[in-house]
Amino acid sequence: MPLYVLVLLLFASTAFTTPAAAESDIWSAAREGDLNRVKALLESGVDVNAQTRYQATPLYFAAGYGHAELVDYLLEHGADPGIRDAFLSRSPLSRAINGKHADAAIRLIEHGVVDTMHSTLADSVQQQLPTVVAAIVDRGPVFDFEKNAALAAARETNSAELIELISKAEVRTTLPTVELEAKTLESLAGLYRSRSDEVAEVEIHEGKVRIRQAEGEPIQLDALSPFHFRSLTDHDRGAYFIGRLGIVEWLTVTTGAESVTYRRFMPDPTEPVTDSSLADSSLADSSSKDSSSKGSSSTNRAATAIETAVTPRRAPIHWPSFRGQGASGLGDGQGVPSVWDIEDGTNVLWKTKIPGLAHSSAAVWGDRVFVTTAISEAGEPVSGSPQGSFAGHEGDDTAVHTWKTYALDKATGKIVWQHDAATAVPLTGRHLTSSHANSTPATDGRHVVVVFPTAGMLCYTMDGKLLWRKDLGGLNAGNYVDASIHWGFASSPVLDDGKLILQADVHEGAFLAAYDVTTGRELWKTPRDEVSSWATPLVYRDAEHAEIVTNGPTIRGYNLNTGQELWHLRPNSEQVVPAPITAHGLIYVTTGYPPAFPIYAVRPGQRGDLSLQDGATSSEAIAWSHARGGAYMITPIVYDELFYLPANGGRLTAYDAMTGERVYRARLSQSGNFTASPVAADGRLFLPTNNGLVYVIKTGRTYRELAINDMQEGLTATPSIADGALYIRTRNHLYALGSNAE
Repeated sequence: MPLYVLVLLLFASTAFTTPAAAESDIWSAAREGDLNRVKALLESGVDVNAQTRYQATPLYFAAGYGHAELVDYLLEHGADPGIRDAFLSRSPLSRAINGKHADAAIRLIEHGVVDTMHSTLADSVQQQLPTVVAAIVDRGPVFDFEKNAALAAARETNSAELIELISKAEVRTTLPTVELEAKTLESLAGLYRSRSDEVAEVEIHEGKVRIRQAEGEPIQLDALSPFHFRSLTDHDRGAYFIGRLGIVEWLTVTTGAESVTYRRFMPDPTEPVTDSSLADSSLADSSSKDSSSKGSSSTNRAATAIETAVTPRRAPIHWPSFRGQGASGLGDGQGVPSVWDIEDGTNVLWKTKIPGLAHSSAAVWGDRVFVTTAISEAGEPVSGSPQGSFAGHEGDDTAVHTWKTYALDKATGKIVWQHDAATAVPLTGRHLTSSHANSTPATDGRHVVVVFPTAGMLCYTMDGKLLWRKDLGGLNAGNYVDASIHWGFASSPVLDDGKLILQADVHEGAFLAAYDVTTGRELWKTPRDEVSSWATPLVYRDAEHAEIVTNGPTIRGYNLNTGQELWHLRPNSEQVVPAPITAHGLIYVTTGYPPAFPIYAVRPGQRGDLSLQDGATSSEAIAWSHARGGAYMITPIVYDELFYLPANGGRLTAYDAMTGERVYRARLSQSGNFTASPVAADGRLFLPTNNGLVYVIKTGRTYRELAINDMQEGLTATPSIADGALYIRTRNHLYALGSNAE
């Protein structure tokens, strides 16, 4: 390259901001309410309606964070208030109201902004924003159904002020219907199920939506927008279709102030086991505890003593990282029990309290068990279901934390050594259901590698000596619509033949990298064009191939030695958690979040774009696939000839691992949601639920519950298996469960 060209390139890289960087800057400035910076960027030529990957604009962020003056400025300079995000199709006005930013909402309303998709009047009442209600009423007539719904909401809050304001609203009786394309209408048709198991059917008839519910006559509705429908003869009868990323997932049917919400489902007439019951009637008692038990463990009375006995032990295995070797989750021959009792100590080898909050699992090698945690100086941090808006999903962890690694004696559970990685305020936030220590340690019997977003990546010897550490810059993963919302990092490191592999799909600077585990030296680093994801990579090896497989919005295969991309596959979910796994010479990848919920069985050694043609379920590269059926949080498991996939709601589906044919689908006898993934040993699946129940399921082509064990605490970490014990981490403790019979 000529010297003058090199000089020009260097000058350009330092003197000018790239268009992509400038757009990122204006989104950040809008979130922060930095009016001067937004002005400067617009004057430099940045588009006032610059959209993120998911169609969020500067106005969307300014309104969503309550920067009223900036909202004014953007609207005056051509900002389009009708652009909705591609996640929940929220407008800037809807974001302002649901974020309780009254001033920003009023500025939008004063500029004549109307949101026909969401009932802004009723939303303002529910958010207790009387000034916004007054602004909407003063703007002019509202629809009669809007006024009725808002009055009902105000009466529920018993607010005389709001009732008086709404009562003054003029009523607009003519509904402005729109004509939708046939394709848009057909996307709404299908079956929807309520929480009480009532089914609603949506049909399309002569360009109108017809809804059949369990009771009453079908209702026929006209379109007010692509997702909002009303009866022209009875305005109180209506329906809203809601979903993420343009996929219709929920239906809300309204009659006056009453509403019923349904979730879409896809029926399968060939399903051999129904979702609402179990095929084997002998399981009927498994949902109730034996009257002779103390309540901490419930076993199926139909299970035989042989089925629940501790199995004979073979040679001990190690459990080097998340879900064991290759994330397989298999622990045959380790003598783990099917039944234990936390209260009376049956088959409880030891119990060790681990302070702080962490969702990481235990890694086991030799006589050591390794776990990590993050301890807040503010005391026990909150961990529970998220509330409120996107921003409300983020835990408020501004207190100083200490990140720790513990090595426990495998035989006794006593702490052999512990080391602090850092003590600081976290560089990133976390989702309320997440933690600041989600990544499971990895060990090869000589090194122990741990990853903390704030403290970085650290490598210890087995005796606890720090060999090296690397700063990872915070690893900010989170909501992909709004990069300022942090949900926490979770991908775990993987060790393979001296290489340390780390997948880091974060808001900015996503990458896949390999390091020398002895020195920490970077061997290669490949940028990834991905939004945040939380999956752990798979290292696949056979006689002919060695590659890394990553799960993300695009599934990819990489050369293990160079990091060069070999192949890619879409469609996939936009938020991805499950790790890829391998069995029977196939690579299995799945996840379950819009816009796609697939299961793929990929043949190794591929190159290029593996995406299937429309309607195809297999190809030379894909042994089999299902377009729907993937699970959101859970890494699946293959045991013998079956592929097992639990899903939230307590559902377990089994497929033939070689063909993809579904063998059964069943519900656990007690409901439960999953964050932890299953493990298996000696013909048994261990399925942990968030409420602390561990189901033990007999493997095979017929669903059969053997036992239900209650850990007495919440459970979000995946169990580990090694040398005589099942290691289960609960909210506050690490348990070793194995035979302690004399």
